[in-house]
Amino acid sequence: MNEFEKNQKAHFVSNMFSRIARKYDLLNTVISLGMHHQWRKYAIRKMEKKNYISSLDVACGTGDFSFSLSKINSMETVVGLDFVKPMLQIAKNKSTQSNTDKLTFVLGSAVTNRSSAASILPSALISVFALGEYVLVTALLFTAASPIVSWIIA
Repeated sequence: MNEFEKNQKAHFVSNMFSRIARKYDLLNTVISLGMHHQWRKYAIRKMEKKNYISSLDVACGTGDFSFSLSKINSMETVVGLDFVKPMLQIAKNKSTQSNTDKLTFVLGSAVTNRSSAASILPSALISVFALGEYVLVTALLFTAASPIVSWIIA
């Protein structure tokens, strides 16, 4: 796939998620039959045992997993990264309601800017909740991330 095709695909994905941003949480519940709540709880239980102090939630969407990460006692810093501005705006609005000082949301793409995404938290839990080709972000981040990293991919 050439650069033009990659940019077209990124633009298509961004537009799609921008259009459904307000209904994303409901759609996620309906499409997964509510199972995403169980997956999140399972991942959090696993990560609580690791005593990580920071996490980078790649493709964080509306931030639900980021919020769950921020509730881990050992967690001092959580960064939610997404390249869809309306999704991040919803996450930021939720953050204001939750009043968490551990959590920051950043507009950006781990796929196009892997070194800066991984350098946000050099020793961290990096979670990637994605579909299809976007799981490739794991391979991209792995090349720039510290060896002291755990990955959650769903």
